[in-house]
Amino acid sequence: MRNLGISAEVKKSTRGVMKWLGLAGLVAGTLSAASAQAQCTPGGFNPIATASLPDGEVVEQYTFTLCPGEETGWHYHQGNIWVVVISGTLTEDRGCNQPLEVHNAGTAFAELPGVVHNVTNSGNAIATVAVQGVGPSCTAGFNDLVPLNGPVCDKSGNNPKRVKDPDCQ
Repeated sequence: MRNLGISAEVKKSTRGVMKWLGLAGLVAGTLSAASAQAQCTPGGFNPIATASLPDGEVVEQYTFTLCPGEETGWHYHQGNIWVVVISGTLTEDRGCNQPLEVHNAGTAFAELPGVVHNVTNSGNAIATVAVQGVGPSCTAGFNDLVPLNGPVCDKSGNNPKRVKDPDCQ
């Protein structure tokens, strides 16, 4: 290697500056990630499209964002729902002593009408999902979700029961 005439003192000083620049980059990256978390809008709902099928059922598409630690609350859907996890990690709890289901970015899952559950962003990053649902006409206008106070279990307490909305037959 060719000696460019740089003194040992200058080399040592340059290494120190490079270490500080590396540390500054690490701090900036951490602050940028923290800033992204701070910009998460809880319950961020973004409708995409809605249309009616010939039989009167409604098809709706939307994205939904959960901040780290945020949950949907106990609820069920009146129609069929298909979910693609775009980013983050979600944990689905159906209660009634059922095992938790973890859905990572790049996976998909379906929800049948009347299945009670609570979904939590169990990761450290913003979780975003793309949702498509098909439901009865009474769900038009993104009115498919029905909130509840908790899971609905059978008499043994170990099996979740599906709920049907009497106002939406």
